[in-house]
Order: sequence, then structure tokens, then C-alpha cells
Amino acid sequence: MKKMLIIIFSLSAIFGTATNKEYKKLVKENSWNAVYPKVIIKDAVKNDKDMQALYRESDIPEKYAELIALAVSSALKCQYC
Repeated sequence: MKKMLIIIFSLSAIFGTATNKEYKKLVKENSWNAVYPKVIIKDAVKNDKDMQALYRESDIPEKYAELIALAVSSALKCQYC
């Protein structure tokens, strides 16, 4: 079981890693993407887009939702928030 998990996580890290070309393209689209390592940049960009959509569709005004997210990330001391 342990070997299987190690293989799965290794493969996801290998195939999920952005190439230099992809990384540069994502950083060019949004300079804030430069804070993410290549291993997680694709997922981080997707997550950012999903969060922005969530802010727009929420009953809470977008500005307030972003301020709440900023406060939470500050309180949690999230490295990538």
C-alpha cells in the first residue's frame, strides 16, 4: 500500500509540474503567479480562477469576500495566500 501511494504521488508530481514554457506563460498572464513553485502552479492558477468565480457568484459583495479571504489568510499565515 505504501509503495502504491508513493508511486501515485510521484507520478502526480512529475506530470503536474509545469514546464519552463508553461510556467513563464502563467507568470506572464499574472505576475502574482510567480510566488508559486512549478510543482503546484497549474493547480494554484485553477484554484485562483475558481475562487474568483466563487466571489462573483456569492451573495456577499466581491470586495467584502476578498477582504474576508485576505483576513483569513493573514490569520492562518498561509505561505501562498
